[in-house]
Amino acid sequence: MRFVTGCASALAVAFLTSSCANLSTLQTARTVEKGKYRANGGIGLNFSKLKIGNDEIKLNLPYLEGQLRAGIIDNLDAGLRLTLIGPLQVDLKYQLVDAGDFALAIGAGLSYLSFTATSDATISLFDVLLPVYLSYDLSPNFGIYASPKYVHRLKAGGTAGVEDMYGAAGGLRIGNKMGAFIEAGAYKTSKTGNPFTQLNVAFFFGSDPHVP
Repeated sequence: MRFVTGCASALAVAFLTSSCANLSTLQTARTVEKGKYRANGGIGLNFSKLKIGNDEIKLNLPYLEGQLRAGIIDNLDAGLRLTLIGPLQVDLKYQLVDAGDFALAIGAGLSYLSFTATSDATISLFDVLLPVYLSYDLSPNFGIYASPKYVHRLKAGGTAGVEDMYGAAGGLRIGNKMGAFIEAGAYKTSKTGNPFTQLNVAFFFGSDPHVP
């Protein structure tokens, strides 16, 4: 019974720490026009590995997420993202380049997650996210995008410490004012070096089309 409880605890902690580092992009490099909005919601699947003793367990963990972005000023928008089960994230994105069909932007974000482990210890995770966004519009209703990113994580409570994550995601935009994102990403953590991947599908809509 203790072994089963220990495994369940380890799986829960792994899910809430590594897997709930939701690094999906689900947006292009184009910012939302001032006073307008874009929203999306969808499902993701995280593929990772967990080592318990001499055993290695493959984890395929689903999650739901929703995102709302609003234009603040020209070339700058703000986003709010919620992942279930996972962190709450806020971010800013600034578009540097608008060269016809090609766009380039940089961003910065913060996310927070807190939970209680079976040992009654409260664990809090604080992430600083630094992404770069690139996108190319093949037509008003179809485009491609990519986003390399770096994440610095501070873990408080339990075995406190810091960790870095890095990798990139790429995807397709299907539709303009309303449509879907299809995306895949691959990442690594600085502590274990083990890769983990994410697949995402989300539906988007809003008052500001991606291509005017």
